Amino acid sequence: LKQFAEDRAALQRRMETEKLMLQSKLDTKYQAEMDCLAQARKDIKKMTQDMAERDARIKSLETEVQLSQKLVIDQRKSVADLTRRYEKEKELSHRQSVQITGLERQVADMIKNHRSY
Repeated sequence: LKQFAEDRAALQRRMETEKLMLQSKLDTKYQAEMDCLAQARKDIKKMTQDMAERDARIKSLETEVQLSQKLVIDQRKSVADLTRRYEKEKELSHRQSVQITGLERQVADMIKNHRSY
């Protein structure tokens, strides 16, 4: 009976030791999983922040592109306007040149007629 009690006590101590070892392993595994989860949360937060910054840069670039396109359109309108004005001035200059030539002939004729008197 004494031997039985000693064996039983030894078995209980061994069970307690096994139980503590298993609990320690579980605690270690749980802590590793918690650390992994915490790192994953940090990574997600960083990636979300990076994505927000990238979205902001994309939006800024889109705005820049739109402004550039507007400037190109405005420049094209300016070029077209300047071309029209140039053509108009060129036409007026040609007309005046023709008028001047006509007036010069009239003056030359008047001088010629005046001398013949």
